[in-house]
Amino acid sequence: MFQDKKQLALFLVSFVLFLSPALLRAVEYSPENIIGFTTYFHVRMSEIVSSGSLYDPLSYGGRSFTYPPGFPALLALFPGLLKLLVNPLAGSLFSVMFYDYCKKRLGARRALYSWFFLLTIPGFIYLSSHINPRLIAMLLIFSVYYLRSEQKPSGGSLGLQSLLLFASALVHPLVFTVGLVLLLVSFRGRRELLLAAVPGILSIAASLLMHGLPAPSPVYENFVELQKGVQYFLFESGAAASSASVVTWIIGLAGWLLYHKKHPRMSAWLVFSVSVPLLFGNRLNEFIYYPLAFFAALGFSRMERLLSEFRIPVNARLVRVLAVVYLLVIAAVYPLIFSRVGPPRPDYAVLSWARENLPEDAVVFSGFAEGHWVTSIAERKSFWDAYVEYAPNVTDRYFLALKAFNGYPPAFRRMECEYNVSYVYVHAYPYDERFHTPLLSFLEQNAVLLFQAEDDSGRALIYRLQGQNC
Repeated sequence: MFQDKKQLALFLVSFVLFLSPALLRAVEYSPENIIGFTTYFHVRMSEIVSSGSLYDPLSYGGRSFTYPPGFPALLALFPGLLKLLVNPLAGSLFSVMFYDYCKKRLGARRALYSWFFLLTIPGFIYLSSHINPRLIAMLLIFSVYYLRSEQKPSGGSLGLQSLLLFASALVHPLVFTVGLVLLLVSFRGRRELLLAAVPGILSIAASLLMHGLPAPSPVYENFVELQKGVQYFLFESGAAASSASVVTWIIGLAGWLLYHKKHPRMSAWLVFSVSVPLLFGNRLNEFIYYPLAFFAALGFSRMERLLSEFRIPVNARLVRVLAVVYLLVIAAVYPLIFSRVGPPRPDYAVLSWARENLPEDAVVFSGFAEGHWVTSIAERKSFWDAYVEYAPNVTDRYFLALKAFNGYPPAFRRMECEYNVSYVYVHAYPYDERFHTPLLSFLEQNAVLLFQAEDDSGRALIYRLQGQNC
């Protein structure tokens, strides 16, 4: 697997970095209180797949299982908290494979620079530290890129590429689709590549025949991952989960301007991977990471030429040192920030209480993203959550929730009568208490407080609605 001790060392360093948010959270909170929102959803999906069921009894009050099966099946192979190792292992393997790819084209020193730039991209740290399917699908796509970058593909290699593409389609159809287009843009032999992609294309076609296309809904406007704009490319703009540092962008784009003609394949990948999220949303930023790291290594290694070409009278060594220090600070601080992304202690306490005390068929209204905590920690039915695709009555639920957050009484009547909602879980923290104030005011006057927990950061509460004559 590893060609030398250096690759093993790079793998271990990557693994420690990517696992550190989960470890830090386990120490500060508890091992079961894992990082993230959708991470809880993916763990629960893996449990559904393990049970052999095709029905999710909790999301949106109960719905058919429509999630791509590849990633839940992969997670199901890892028992309990070992699921937390999947993405750190995949991200570490990705980084070593990328290093090996760069070493063959740029030399060992520049390959090390490429590895460093990839590891300090906040978006890549995010993907590699959170349980999510996108990194796994990206790793499979890059494996195909790696194989096609070697000698002319043989029949056996094409068979392996077909298997990798098929697996990526089962894990994340959107990543497969964009990745396939990027591969077609970057390589000749498109007929062979399309032939290799046939099983993956057929698997997506079968899913569409079974479920149809997801219905459009205004609820998608709340997804930051679907927003468009250059600002979502930059870590410094606050879009850290899908972005790179401005330092990496400057060095990478400068390196691309100087060396894109020498590396047309990687250049085509970078240009296309920048264009796609500008058109369709920053959910697709992930494909930018490794071509950006590739050209950043070139720009970093030729800093003197860069500064000369752009007539910048600054010492090249000083620029290198400042860039490295800045990126190291990001790599050191960002895992600590990530370790705080997840259920605060009061929320985890309230949801744990709900698991032990609410009726098993209870339907709970909550915030949109927190719906995954309701189904996973409380193990109760959610009124809504962040898995929107194919969700029943999602647009009606969305507008009903907006009215409920504004404390509009008829909204709660409809929730109770049409969606069987009997409980409301809400939290109040300085960053969102103003948003929840109308809802809290309504609940204090029209519902029964069952349990609450608080600490210095804020409080979480669960109420029982008083019931309507439906």
